[in-house]
Amino acid sequence: LDTQYRMHPAISQFPSDCFYGGHIADGITAADRLPARGFHWPRPTFPVAFIPVENGQEHMEAQSKANYQEAQVVANLVQGFVAAGIPLLEIGVTTPYSAQVRLLRQMMGVRLRTIECSSVDAFQGREKTVMIISTVRANRHGNVGFLADWCRTNVALTRARNGMIVVGHPVTLSSDQRSWGPFLRWAW
Repeated sequence: LDTQYRMHPAISQFPSDCFYGGHIADGITAADRLPARGFHWPRPTFPVAFIPVENGQEHMEAQSKANYQEAQVVANLVQGFVAAGIPLLEIGVTTPYSAQVRLLRQMMGVRLRTIECSSVDAFQGREKTVMIISTVRANRHGNVGFLADWCRTNVALTRARNGMIVVGHPVTLSSDQRSWGPFLRWAW
């Protein structure tokens, strides 16, 4: 792979630089992938955003983790895209933790059941017009757990065509120096 045709160039920029040494070219232009409607992008022509959830707190659920505050933010973001007319089948929500997937599905309810909400691993090879990523981890130790796996991070950050929003706890994420810390410095 040396040229990507999926993502708006703003979305592909960080993964190309961080994971591929800047060697992935864009085979499309920003005009080919207009920013998704339904969200006020901090930079209108740059459809990438980080939404900090400072009060978020991860908790254990069975053998997995969930973050109620992040799930609320994600559900509100989904509502904005739906209200703007983005088809339900073109909205994706992903998270590394199965407990967060269950919580997000519960919060989005029956009406939004056709929105694909799954783990990062299950989303590999898939793409959507807009992707919302819930990182879940929020703790005072700066422990990102398996979010530190840069391959998983690469998959998470490369599924969107026209808009990508990452929701997370900035203090915790910034402790990862391989991918999430650099992502925050780049996107936020």
